[in-house]
Parts: sequence; structure tokens; C-alpha cells
Amino acid sequence: MSTDARRLQIIIVGAGLGGLSAALFLREHHDVTILERSVEPFPDDYGISVVANAYGLLQKRGVNEENFPHCILNHMRLRDKDNKSIADVMFDTRRTVGAPSIFAKRSALAAEITRLATDPSLPGTPTSIIRGARVVGVDVSKAEVVMSDGQKYSGDVLIGADGINSLVRTAVIEHHRAAGSSFASGPEDWQPRASGVIAYVSAVPREVFDADPDLQFQAEIDNSAGLTTSYGAAGMGSKTRVLIYPISKTHFQVVGYHPEEAWADEFNKTKSSIIKSVSTERAVEDFTDFHPSIKKLFSVTFELSSPDVWRIRDLAPLPTWSAGRAMLIGDAAHAATPHTGHGANMAMEDGEALGYILRDITGPLLDSPEKLDATIKERFSVFESIRVTRSQYVQKAALLAGGLLPPSEGRFNPQLFSRTMHYYAGAEAVINSPATQPSYDI
Repeated sequence: MSTDARRLQIIIVGAGLGGLSAALFLREHHDVTILERSVEPFPDDYGISVVANAYGLLQKRGVNEENFPHCILNHMRLRDKDNKSIADVMFDTRRTVGAPSIFAKRSALAAEITRLATDPSLPGTPTSIIRGARVVGVDVSKAEVVMSDGQKYSGDVLIGADGINSLVRTAVIEHHRAAGSSFASGPEDWQPRASGVIAYVSAVPREVFDADPDLQFQAEIDNSAGLTTSYGAAGMGSKTRVLIYPISKTHFQVVGYHPEEAWADEFNKTKSSIIKSVSTERAVEDFTDFHPSIKKLFSVTFELSSPDVWRIRDLAPLPTWSAGRAMLIGDAAHAATPHTGHGANMAMEDGEALGYILRDITGPLLDSPEKLDATIKERFSVFESIRVTRSQYVQKAALLAGGLLPPSEGRFNPQLFSRTMHYYAGAEAVINSPATQPSYDI
């Protein structure tokens, strides 16, 4: 534990994977407090993919997949609606990049990152995580937030890691509008936008795949971390598709994408992006053209729960992510649809980049508010210079991959996307070797 009192005081709003990762990378040199409104970690717990570009950064800070339930992704299969193979590709980033790509529940990975962010035996100061802390007011100039009980927390830097419905983002927008710049006008006031598709999400026991001759390939031991995507009648550009991937040794996550028309009124009425435990009959109806074995995955509850339905949303590219002493990261800054599986990965990369870029703002700099303001502004500019283009590339690639943009906007090339994304080595490499970085053209 550090005894240096002259360290940045950093307030992070949100204890999702982005906020926790930022704390992990910042704690060595700074004092970090996370404010999280949920009392329990990840009340809506689903599986995610963590790809080599982000997972390799986490490994360097001690994250070890042997400490939590996971499956290593090693196989990708593309199939049509009739369950016939289109392509079958090995996917071994441990061999090609040097770090594995994994599937895990968000809560499992979050627990591992939390352990490292709060461990008093590691270099720096353990992160303080305050749960049940609902932020109702934000002052970006002071890096200050007001809680629902009237209590205030302030620091030198404020990080908005509070997701797609970010309150910190609203404060950033209002700050720039008051100054007459950047956000004077914009798409839907820069609020989350519906993509036009929904996702049914459910967990299915491995035994279901073992018992079905048409699905046994998914549960084969040697390929236990295979990702299978079955496309609708329109082929690989179809908005309707079904993804199957493991989230533990015993369960698979099934995600079915479908146009949202039939659900739009209900989402608008509830003003929620999640509808819990919907009718299985309704899910089956949306995938009626698919092979019976695939359709069956939506028709049984397996003594768990019926599928949940998510309204898939993203953000239009923002003019800037920062204002005053506040910076947005993750979904608060650049929410993308999940069609490339990189949303959480971008948030974790953001956390690593902040840790590197802010690492040496200590000591005498903290004695002068004017110098500190200027330094933070300059470092925020560096952060955005290396993160915005990459994140916006993912946003557009995800829309193209999901069939959500017209052909005139470009074509999603999965091989090019993999080469562009997976070899990312962190902020230091980008800053020191800009000529070696990809172009992020689609």
C-alpha cells in the first residue's frame, strides 16, 4: 500500500467491467473510489466474450482465468437457418496473438478484477467500492457528484463509467452546450438510439446439446468453447440470427436476434431496455423458419427462466468524451451493438489507456489547480486521440456485421476486423509506435 499522499483522487461512477478495469489500472499511482448504484454486483448476469486485445491487457495486471469459471474460445462456426454448415474456422488467439479469448459470466470476470483492484498487498492503494450509491447530480468542472441522500464526493478526476444511460454523459453534454460548442445540436440529443433489433437471451444446460444429434457438435469436449452463429433466410446479412456459446462448463448462452417491430410499443411503454421472462411461444414464433433443433432452444425453460428480451441500442459518435475534469469511458462514451462481441472489450481497453496516460500526474502538479487543469486537459486530449477512432470503428463494424446499415455504408470483413482488433497492445504501444497502428478503415 502506498504512503504517498500526493496522488490523484479519482472518482469513478459505475462498477461495471469498464469502471472496475479503470480502477485496476489506476490504483498503482492514484487513489480510486468507485460509486455504484446497485447493491448487488451484476443483478442481470449474462455471458460475455473477452477477446485477446482486452484480455491480454488484463493478464498483465494479474487477471488469471483459472480463478473463475470460463471457457476459452477456440472455434467459430457459421450455419444457415437449416443448421447446414457455411464455414468452420479455428480461432486460437493464444497462438496467434499471445493471449486467449474467453467466454465467462460478467459477474465471474468482475469478481476477479475486483479482487485485484482492492487487494491491499498489491502496489498502490486498494480501490474503495461504495455500493447503493445513486448519483443524482454531476459537476464536471469540480469532478464532483451529488448522491441521492445529499452526500457529495469530489476528486481531481471524474470518470463516467455509468453505461449507456450515463448521467455523467448528460453533464458533459450540458457543459458543452452552456459553452456554445460541440453538442449544440445532435442526433436525438445524443441519447441512446434503438438499433431496430432485439435479442432473446437464455441459458441452456449442456445436456440439451448432448441429447440432440443435430446440436451435439456444439457440446463436443474438444470444441467446448465454440461459437456458433446460425443466420436467417437473408443469409449472413440477416438481422435474424441465433448465437450459441458456452458461459460455463455446464451451460450455454443462446442469443436470438430479431427485428424489434413487435416489441417496440412495449419497450416504449415500459421505458426499459430489458423485458424479463417473456413467453417462450413468442420467441419460438420469431424463429419459426429455423431448424427444429434451434427453435427448440427457445421453447423450453429447463426449470430456469423464460428468455429475457433486450432492446439493442447504441450511441451516435459523440463530438467529445470529456468536459472539465470528467471523462467518459465504455458504453457511456461509445456504446455499440453486440454484433462483434467487443463492447466490454472497448471499455476495458479504455481503463488501461487511462491508467497509462494519467500515471505520472502526481506530486507538485497537484499543488497548483491551474497546472493540474491544464495537465488533465492535455492528457484527456491524448486519451481521446488514441481511443475515439478505434471505438468508432467498432461501433460502425458492429452495425455492418448485424445487417443494420445499407451496403452503401461498407461491408463487414471479419478477417480484416480480427487483424485490426486482436493485435492491440495497449496505450503505450499506440503512443510510442503510431505508424504501426491499423488505419481503422472499413
